[in-house]
Amino acid sequence: MSPCLRCGIFLLCALLPVRHAPGMENPLPKGFVPTVSEERYGLPEQKLANGSIFDYMDGGGIVYLDHGFRELVHREFSDARNRRITCDCFFMASAAQALAALADPRIAPEGGKPAALAAQNKAYRFPPDYFIYLASDERLIYLHVDDDSLAAILDQFAADILTQQSWIRALDSKFKICSKKISNFKICYKALKSPKEEKK
Repeated sequence: MSPCLRCGIFLLCALLPVRHAPGMENPLPKGFVPTVSEERYGLPEQKLANGSIFDYMDGGGIVYLDHGFRELVHREFSDARNRRITCDCFFMASAAQALAALADPRIAPEGGKPAALAAQNKAYRFPPDYFIYLASDERLIYLHVDDDSLAAILDQFAADILTQQSWIRALDSKFKICSKKISNFKICYKALKSPKEEKK
């Protein structure tokens, strides 16, 4: 078997577990559905689909810029009783900057207690609200629910997000291993083509 064919099979085997893992594509809080389309905000000089961070949080975005902010992905969910969960994922320039943002009381205030999650975090219960800040790789993630009796659901949602990211890291690692075996993926792809496809 040629190295390129082995690489193709390797990539397929790497992709299938992630493709079929329940909830890995886009985790949802249990009992909740999305209420708005995903929103994306970028830098003031590099706006994304919904503008810059200042379009989302006015002057409050300055502190995030201090920690290497690059992009914000905003999602909202609601359940049958119209209780709401917010998920804000801030992409920073590095994992160290995400951790520094978590440690900054201008972002995550004093008094937070760590939830039982596989990442550094601060959780807060101010009835009726419950919210979490957590750092995972280069991401600072903010999760909020407007009914603190749903704290367990928010904690599980946080755990599901972290599980998704661990799958992504594993997949990225497999891609890197494969890329070391070939110097040019286009050459590999061409080698995998059938003679009929080559004539097109």
